[in-house]
Amino acid sequence: MTSYIQNRRVYRDTEYAFSGEENQQYPHLARLLQQGYNFVVLRRHPRLRQPVQSYVLACEVICSNGTELLHRHETLTPDFESLGGLEQFIRHNMMNVLHRHFFGRDIETVR
Repeated sequence: MTSYIQNRRVYRDTEYAFSGEENQQYPHLARLLQQGYNFVVLRRHPRLRQPVQSYVLACEVICSNGTELLHRHETLTPDFESLGGLEQFIRHNMMNVLHRHFFGRDIETVR
């Protein structure tokens, strides 16, 4: 679980674990997650009694400061209220997401 502050609000991210049925229901997300590029789907929870949660595709970045390993997530997609919305975005923009991951810059995406 990762906590972060954005626009003066505290959020909490947890990695979403897919079941076998969900892998079949969301094939494009499953394909990206199984490629071995440290992709994860994060479930974002606002902390202050707001039941709204969102989903985002991110890449786990692991680096070292010389004494310890540091873990963080770099988001690759906008937030979506459902996994279905994230799946549709990935279906239409998979090459753009991979381009951003490998080359570090955005290209035009379809929402």
